[in-house]
This record gives sequence, C-alpha cells and structure tokens, in this order.
Amino acid sequence: MEGWILIDGKYLNKRYEFPDFKLALKFVNEIARVIELKEHHPELFISYGEVEVKMWTDKISALSARDFEVAGRFDEIYKDLNRTRK
Repeated sequence: MEGWILIDGKYLNKRYEFPDFKLALKFVNEIARVIELKEHHPELFISYGEVEVKMWTDKISALSARDFEVAGRFDEIYKDLNRTRK
C-alpha cells in the first residue's frame, strides 16, 4: 500500500494525483462502486488534479481489515486508470 499515511494510529490517508479534473472525477466514480459494494464510506476530497482519501472504520473509531482491503482496491483502480491513459 504505497503512499498511504497512518495518522494518529487510526486513520489512513492518501492523495492521488491526476493530470486534470476529468480524470480525478473518473477515479472517484470508479471507487464509488467499491465504496458502495463494501458499504465503507471514506471521506473524499476532489479538486483539480487530485483526490484525497481519508479512511477509518467509524463503528470502532479505528482501522479495520476492511480499510486496508478497500485502500488496496483504490490503488488498483488508480493504476488501471493510468495504464489505460497512456
């Protein structure tokens, strides 16, 4: 899980970079499928050229295995988007 930062021992945070807003929005739409399927809703911040994700399990106010699973899936989606873009 490259690039993920552990904050206060209970949050995962990562910033994904994109060449424009359109691709950042496409990434958010792709990860939304995972979010809904896993019923796991991180905080998302989208702006021109970047998406920031902050994730934790609210029910336990800490990290769970699901957080790491979902984070790994987000990374896969990001890599796939970059491969198809080139």
